Amino acid sequence: MGGKPFGDLTLPVVSLLRGRRMERLIGEYLAGEIEDLPLPYFCLSSGLGSGQTRVHDRGSLPQALRASVSLPGVFPPAVIDGQLSIDGGILDNLPVDRMRDRPVGRVIARGRDRAADLRGGLPVRAVALGRARGSLSAVPAPPTAVPGFLSVMLKAAEIGTMAAAREAGAAPIC
Repeated sequence: MGGKPFGDLTLPVVSLLRGRRMERLIGEYLAGEIEDLPLPYFCLSSGLGSGQTRVHDRGSLPQALRASVSLPGVFPPAVIDGQLSIDGGILDNLPVDRMRDRPVGRVIARGRDRAADLRGGLPVRAVALGRARGSLSAVPAPPTAVPGFLSVMLKAAEIGTMAAAREAGAAPIC
């Protein structure tokens, strides 16, 4: 079974991964209550039914983390208080406004932009062959770093909150 949280593939009816390894690792290394942590902590989840973000700053740390890492299509949704919950980054990937509401001092956040020259199209076949063959591949590397499946999923989740993050970053600090 090992410690690889992304190693339990399943038939993708709900998600690519079952999430059992992730749950086991979270429970093994991060058990306890959020309010008992030595530093203030919070994470977000998004309710599939309500379409609302939920701030987890009290209660079960494993339960909050399980919901917060439930990337749609990658892990199945977590059940929190009878509701299906997914990664909070789907609705708010950079919760600067929520951080400002807490006594944390200065909030510093930065998004990432990847510039790529893909005028010839996305070299999917070359990337796949190169990754399959490893460093011994005779296939030339693409002219730019091409993100993997999980990176594409994460970036897609970020798109919805990029404008909100820019606005929040431009707002004056109180």
